[in-house]
Amino acid sequence: LREMTVEERAAGLADGAARWFSGNRADHGKNVTELSRVTGFSEPVVAAGLDRLFGAATAPEILKWWKRRDRPVSAVRSVLIVSAGNIPGVSLFPAMGCLLAGVPVMIKSATAEPVSAPLWLDQLRDAAPRLAESVICTTWPGGDRAIEDVLFDGVDRIMVYGRDETVEDLAKRCAGKVSGYGTGISFAVIGDAAEHDARAARLLALDMALWD
Repeated sequence: LREMTVEERAAGLADGAARWFSGNRADHGKNVTELSRVTGFSEPVVAAGLDRLFGAATAPEILKWWKRRDRPVSAVRSVLIVSAGNIPGVSLFPAMGCLLAGVPVMIKSATAEPVSAPLWLDQLRDAAPRLAESVICTTWPGGDRAIEDVLFDGVDRIMVYGRDETVEDLAKRCAGKVSGYGTGISFAVIGDAAEHDARAARLLALDMALWD
């Protein structure tokens, strides 16, 4: 993985995301239906949400994101992402960031949403197998100490998305390893320079409505 340049990694990640739009349409429909079934979101919401997610992962945007990082890449050798179940695909951009930095990553999907991470990995295997070799997608019942004690001890960094109590519990169990992303609030600001037209209103409404 680290033998690839950042530009090569970004191109591979973008190609993987683009497979959402260019892949088999029957599989596309099945994935939307399955994600709708397990999450309770309607199929139009799932389709729109994944379109926005994968559509944002172009090579130029990924490289802009990389250049905006506020700290140098550390000597982390492996990362585990513990994903939340309420927002489909919440682990994917963090996982892309790990690969962009040349760091292998494991994604632990929530039992309530085990679809989006394997879907992305399948796309990545098809488009950029060298990157996909550095990703593992799995799941297990949260709190299974027989599994977690071994895995948590074997990684350098754990990124936790979920309820505050989940973040706090893992931070206590894995002191110094956990970056937590618990309950948050989102808001939008429309600046004076924005065009206050129907298109801006539609885009803002879509941002507010997705996964709600």
